[in-house]
Amino acid sequence: MVIDREYKFSAFGSYADIVPNNENITFFLSTFNEKYNLVPSVVQELQVSGNNQTFVSHRICLLNNDGLLQIVIGSNRIDFVFSHTTDDLFTGEDKERIRKIVVDILSVILDHFGKTSNRLALATRSLLADLSGDEIVSFLGKYGNPISLYSEKEMKEWSEHLMVRRQIEINARPETLNVITNLTFAQLTKQLEDRTAQYPGFIVDLDINTVGENAVARFTGKDSGEFLGHAFELADMILGEVGV
Repeated sequence: MVIDREYKFSAFGSYADIVPNNENITFFLSTFNEKYNLVPSVVQELQVSGNNQTFVSHRICLLNNDGLLQIVIGSNRIDFVFSHTTDDLFTGEDKERIRKIVVDILSVILDHFGKTSNRLALATRSLLADLSGDEIVSFLGKYGNPISLYSEKEMKEWSEHLMVRRQIEINARPETLNVITNLTFAQLTKQLEDRTAQYPGFIVDLDINTVGENAVARFTGKDSGEFLGHAFELADMILGEVGV
């Protein structure tokens, strides 16, 4: 069984001047509270200066009332974190809702502050859970290490890192994506009535992003919708194949 836990969309750029002053807090509260139940607060961001000294800056965070959507406006990235608490997948309707929320909110933020983004990314975390012993052996046999020592013994730790590049178009411009999959054999947890139980399974982390070599600030909020369409399609293909 495949279970989605988190989808995180990120738009990278220069956002250091979007600071939590009274004017900006009022803007975010008046713009996003009624429609999305988002309330602005202040969070700390650890940064490194040019002489490798670390310092803390204050950034704006938006959180909805059920805690399932969090938006953090960092100095060089805006993160939309969508949490999933039920033991199933984000549906097609869920992903369309995520896409619309990202396009709407990101467009308003970028337009209001006169910004664009130079890189877009989708990072997801899913679990392969409730597997039988035979299913775990079959999965490791399909994706595991071919070295005989590790195929003859019970696996205690295992991970696999895969990366390819994919050509797409966003706003009629050619773009290159990194498509990264990390598979990890792990002890998963499940909350029972009276205790927390552990059981073996797999963590599937995906990272789909436009390549960093192109640093031109070219992406608008609308472009994020096109990107997410491509990224969701790739994520569905990968999760559909690795699902047991």
